[in-house]
Amino acid sequence: MARTYFVVKKYSRMLPGIGTADELKAQGIDLVHDLPGVGKNMQDHLDSYIIAYCRQPVSYNGQDRFPAVIKHGIQYFLYKNGPATSVVAESGCFASADPAKDPLIDPNFHDVEEDKKMSVAGVRLGREILAQAGSAPYLDSERLPGPNAKTDDEILAYTRRCGSVDYHPVGTCKMGTDDMAVVGSKLRVRGLEGLRAVDASIMPTLISGNTNAPSIMIGEKGAAIIREEEPLR
Repeated sequence: MARTYFVVKKYSRMLPGIGTADELKAQGIDLVHDLPGVGKNMQDHLDSYIIAYCRQPVSYNGQDRFPAVIKHGIQYFLYKNGPATSVVAESGCFASADPAKDPLIDPNFHDVEEDKKMSVAGVRLGREILAQAGSAPYLDSERLPGPNAKTDDEILAYTRRCGSVDYHPVGTCKMGTDDMAVVGSKLRVRGLEGLRAVDASIMPTLISGNTNAPSIMIGEKGAAIIREEEPLR
């Protein structure tokens, strides 16, 4: 899935005719500007899930279906609380031995050993959290990856089969000064006048957290940069 999305994203970025000359020609797109970094360096977050059955009715599972959804909708409309206020993730955390160390993220998931180790470590950490005293009384058994996935290889096989992305793709028009950079510090597309990229694609590397706030920051900063300068004639 990630690789397919990468290809679609990559060529959608190149439709205006800006990108690697050979790749544009192969897709039947007329070359406007040869810029090899366009569409490259795509990065995203890979999710490895743990799903567990509950012993007690403490989850919202099934509460988004008829007829329960009617009651919850009324509750939200009148009091602005209840299950309808629940988000996809009720809680979250970021864990590593050294939080200041840059993470290694590669769009070709599991192509390098570090990615494999991190997927396995994430599942083991999730299991450790679910086994704590505050969670254990409410859980009956693990549904996925399941009790049979014990070794690193068994857990890795599960993440390869069921892993998904967080839809945080960045990097395909990265900012920088090297040959693969697409935009500079003013977000101008290199070699062209009057064209900027102002979105998450300019991130040279993927951050360890969610991309919403940084994307807003990029938009605000990009607007400020544009407003500071004289308009093109």
